[in-house]
Amino acid sequence: QEGRRGLALLHTSRDFINWKQSTKPLHYNDGSGMWECPDFFPVARADSHGLDTSFSGSVKHVLKVSLSDTSKDYYTIGTYDRVRDQYAPDEGFVQDDTAPRYDYGKFYASKTFYDSVSRRRILWGWVNESSPEKENIKKGWAGLQAIPRKVWLDDSGKRLMQWPVKEIERLRTTQVKLGNKVLEGGGSVID
Repeated sequence: QEGRRGLALLHTSRDFINWKQSTKPLHYNDGSGMWECPDFFPVARADSHGLDTSFSGSVKHVLKVSLSDTSKDYYTIGTYDRVRDQYAPDEGFVQDDTAPRYDYGKFYASKTFYDSVSRRRILWGWVNESSPEKENIKKGWAGLQAIPRKVWLDDSGKRLMQWPVKEIERLRTTQVKLGNKVLEGGGSVID
């Protein structure tokens, strides 16, 4: 609790068996509280293709943290110095609850991965519902996995864009169109 420093540590490996922790934090911020589920990855400056984490061309980097205090995911865009092994957010970005969020609903503990076949970065997250514990026990579940999304850097280089992955379209069957229908609170459009 003292200082409430949130920090991210970077680990590296050449064989995915033996890992080495960096000698200093990748990035930190005093007063931001505990950082959960950090995610650190490169994004292309010029197009919407995803990049493998080892890519070192013309890129920006994203550091996402899930803040324990707010149960929300926040990200910064910045520069990673491989020699110094440090990340610095671009001007205007602070790694705290003033940073942009991936989602402004219930979305937490997200992680991304690089899909090398489709050359895209995919974002997964947890929809942490707020049902009372008794209802969760009765239902037999609590929370759910959000629809996966492709993530890329916008043209300004200051914001992440996202869109549901194209595979979601295969799940759609019958189209429903509603016109001139008023939905009252607690109502339903399903007959």
